Amino acid sequence: MKDNHIMQNPFRPFRAVLPFLLIAVIEPCGFAQSNSVWESVLVGPYAVGYEKRDLFDYSRTFKPENDYFGNPTIGEIARPIPLHLFFPAGRNAEAVSVSYADFIAAAAISSVSETGKDSLQSYALVNYKTSLGEMGVSDAVADRLLSAKTPVYLNTQPVPGKYPVIIYVPSINSDPYENLVLISCLVSHGYLVISCPSVGAHTIEVTRDVMGAEAVARDIEFLLSYIRQLPQADRDHVGCLGFSWGGMISVAAAMRNYTVDAVVCLDGAQFFPKYKTVAAQLVEFDAHAFRVPFLGFVRNSADRDYGFFDDLKFADACLIKLAGIPHRAFGSDYIMWNDCIPDNPAEDVQRMATAYRVICSYTLNFFNALLRSDTAGQTYIQKEPLRNGFISNDIQHQWKPARCHPPREKEFLQIINERGVAEAVRIFADVRSKDSTAVFFREEDLLQYTIEWGPERADELLRLLLMNIQAYPQSADSYFWLGQVSLAKNDLENARKSLRQALTINPEHEKAKKLLTKIGE
Repeated sequence: MKDNHIMQNPFRPFRAVLPFLLIAVIEPCGFAQSNSVWESVLVGPYAVGYEKRDLFDYSRTFKPENDYFGNPTIGEIARPIPLHLFFPAGRNAEAVSVSYADFIAAAAISSVSETGKDSLQSYALVNYKTSLGEMGVSDAVADRLLSAKTPVYLNTQPVPGKYPVIIYVPSINSDPYENLVLISCLVSHGYLVISCPSVGAHTIEVTRDVMGAEAVARDIEFLLSYIRQLPQADRDHVGCLGFSWGGMISVAAAMRNYTVDAVVCLDGAQFFPKYKTVAAQLVEFDAHAFRVPFLGFVRNSADRDYGFFDDLKFADACLIKLAGIPHRAFGSDYIMWNDCIPDNPAEDVQRMATAYRVICSYTLNFFNALLRSDTAGQTYIQKEPLRNGFISNDIQHQWKPARCHPPREKEFLQIINERGVAEAVRIFADVRSKDSTAVFFREEDLLQYTIEWGPERADELLRLLLMNIQAYPQSADSYFWLGQVSLAKNDLENARKSLRQALTINPEHEKAKKLLTKIGE
């Protein structure tokens, strides 16, 4: 299959996504050429429990109150957030193993379609089998896959305790089941994984623009808030894991929300040249300011742009390039499909299997390191894959520690407000001693204090403005306000000097012109 688009579920709008979790061990596919990827994924001590909850974000409307003809809309008009919850569980007599068909049914019900439940599920299954047939999978094999049971269980009890939380963000127009192997690997090792489908702003399809991306980003922020309602959730340790479009959204969510402690990105859209403009327009999306530890898996090919990783300065970051695999092979369901297609080259199947083992292993160790302070995990992710037992010429590994760890923008403003300007200036000087180009606040952040603080705090304002000018030497507004503060301190010489500099930078700065004329230039 050509790698010519961002990953999306080919079976929309029915959300019939075929998951796979170590099934080759339990119910091998008739045409499978290799099931080593499933057998070698490390399974932890916990069973994997599953629950689906139909939630709504009542702060956003998804449907209009009335249809085109003026009739009231049937059902809820708020934005649907179908929550898929995977949790560490114990086994009991009532536990029911989930089949492929069960997952497809659950996904179909997640649709916002008003189609009847039974007919929607039936159509999803038929549609799915048809799509598999187009890929070369026979009806007999498809039927066996659909009826096979997975080691994911309904009606099972959570194991008591608090568990770090991972939010999985699917690829565009897709569902969590596209990466069930990785999700279940994490859950079996004691992580709570939550996710919701990728849905557009006002229709089930996600538009490939800023509006579509922002809609999904807000869904993730909804889940970050919902974590507080999960008794098992250790909400002090939260990570994001995203695939393709979802990888870009995971990064955006981490930039906006300080509760995210680590991000894993599977061939994220920010590495696609055609989506860099979308990423740049997302609120607060700025690689130069990104501070959250980052692990990225990227297809090693000429159609990827690695600039996002290169621009990371303030985050410990690891990039693993995987050659010879298509974009969709960053999802476990696609690898399973290929295992069942006759005449697939064995080397292609094995290459994808090896790459996916690398993804599972490094992701688990990365989250262990960041969310559990596991030193072994930290050591693992810094090693080349060869040193971790992966023998392949298709894998490249790059570890890049942060140049320094400055405070985030809001943290820095909090330091100014609570600990004082002197402490803020000291921190800025310390960071600049390690990285002379470091900027971790916006120009307007410090200018706001010229409005909030009166003349009695002129000395503090002076220090803030000088720091602002260090960070933004072409800030005409900062020089203007420096002139204002100098004038308040009766320092006419420095007032004139600052105002002249403001006009040198921006000859059309009207306020600087007027003030300079007023004080007698």
